[in-house]
Amino acid sequence: MERRIDGHALLSAMRYALHKLRCSACGQIFTAPLPRPAGEEQYSTRARAVLAVSRYDLGVPGYRLQGYQAMLGVPVPDATQWDQIEQVGDCAYGVLAQMEKEAAQGALILQDDTAVRLLSLIKENLEMLSAAQAQGLSTSKERTGMPTTALVVQVGEHIAILDYSSRRHAGENLQGLLDKREAGLVKPLVMSDALASNEVANDAAVIRCHCLAHGRRKFSDLAAVFPHECQVVLEVISQVFDHDEQARKEQLSPAARSFATTVASVAGVHPTSAAEPPVVCSPATSKWSFTSTGMPCSGPDKCPHAWNCASSASAVASASGLVRITAPSAGPRRSYAAIRLREVCVIARAVVLPAR
Repeated sequence: MERRIDGHALLSAMRYALHKLRCSACGQIFTAPLPRPAGEEQYSTRARAVLAVSRYDLGVPGYRLQGYQAMLGVPVPDATQWDQIEQVGDCAYGVLAQMEKEAAQGALILQDDTAVRLLSLIKENLEMLSAAQAQGLSTSKERTGMPTTALVVQVGEHIAILDYSSRRHAGENLQGLLDKREAGLVKPLVMSDALASNEVANDAAVIRCHCLAHGRRKFSDLAAVFPHECQVVLEVISQVFDHDEQARKEQLSPAARSFATTVASVAGVHPTSAAEPPVVCSPATSKWSFTSTGMPCSGPDKCPHAWNCASSASAVASASGLVRITAPSAGPRRSYAAIRLREVCVIARAVVLPAR
C-alpha cells in the first residue's frame, strides 16, 4: 500500500459565480440559488472548529494565521477568527456542563493550578492599581491573581479533564465541582500538594492525599543539616515508591493494592479492619500510611504511643506525643530536627518516629 500526501491551507474557500437574469419588462433581477452542499452560512462548523483547534491546541496566534491565509489567497482577519471561535465556545457550554456533572461523581480527583495571563484580568488589575494609588495605597486590596486550574477526575474507566482560568484558586474550583456531587456517594480521593489554595470549604467531605514528592523534597533539603534523621525517612519513602511500582506492574486493584501494601509494611501481619483509614508505624525506621493505599495494623511493642492507631487523626496525635517525648531529651539540634520532621510528616499525612 502506498500513500500520497498533499498540502492544504487550514482554511480553504470555494467561490460560487451565480448567474443573474434581469426581467426586461419590470427590471427585477433573479439570482440563481447556491447548490445545497454550499450551506447557508459563510463559515462552516468545520471551519470554526479548525480555527478553535489552531488557536487553543496548536497555539497559532490570530495575526499569524491571518498572514498565512492571505498568502494563500484566502484572507481571514484575526477579528473574524475570534468571532467564529466564540460561536464554538458558546456551543461547548452544554458539553462542559455535562462533563462537570459526570466528573463530580468521580472517585479520584487530581488538582493543581499555575499562573496564567488573561488580558481582561490584566486590564482589571491596572484599573484597581490606579484606584488604589488614587487613595494613597501602593497596591490594591482586591485579589489580583490569575490562576488556571486543572482538575483531572477518574470517573469509572474514563478520565475527565477540566480547565478553569479566572480569579478562583484550585480549591474554589474544586468546591464548585463538589457542589454538583450527588448525595450518598463515598468521599472522593483528592490528590494535591499542601498549599492552602487547594483546600475546599469543607475538607472533611474529601479524603485528602497530599503529594509525596513534595514531602520527600523537604527531607532532601534538610539532609545536609540532619543526615541521619532524614536518611531514615528517605529510605522509608523509597519503600513506598517500590510498593507503588510493584502495584503498577502487577496492575493490582485498589483492594488488592491496599492489602499488599499493608502486609508488606508490617512483615506479613494481616490488616485488622478494612473500614478504618490506614496507619502503619514502627520504631526508628517508621512506616508510611496513606488513606488511599493502606489499612490499620498494630504498631511495635516498644512504641505504646503508636499502638493500634485507628485513624489518621489519632496517628498525628500519637506522633505529637512522641515528638514531645523525644525533643526535650535530644538536645537543641535534635529537637529542631524532630519538630521539623513532624511538621513535614503531618503535611504528608504520615507518622514518622525520629531515631533516638
